[in-house]
Amino acid sequence: MDGYKFARDGVPVPMFVLMPGAGHFLHPAHRDPDETVDVWLKSGTVIFKNRQLVWATGTFERLPQHSVEEHALYALRDASAAPASSGDISNLFGQ
Repeated sequence: MDGYKFARDGVPVPMFVLMPGAGHFLHPAHRDPDETVDVWLKSGTVIFKNRQLVWATGTFERLPQHSVEEHALYALRDASAAPASSGDISNLFGQ
């Protein structure tokens, strides 16, 4: 995602939204403000595949309440992000 708009795979984006789940075409991802995080990258752009599990680090902060209910209540500023490896996924879920 490029902010709150969908971006095609391989397109650089300066910001993306972390969501608690990816969803699918019959059941879209939840956009509860208290469960999503805006990630603002310090390097400016990143290229990921849609619905890819990533690690993100940065300065965590609570955002002011938005008039749009779908916007996140939290943000990572000066963030860096990297795709999670299949080994990371196995370790995370203990398999």
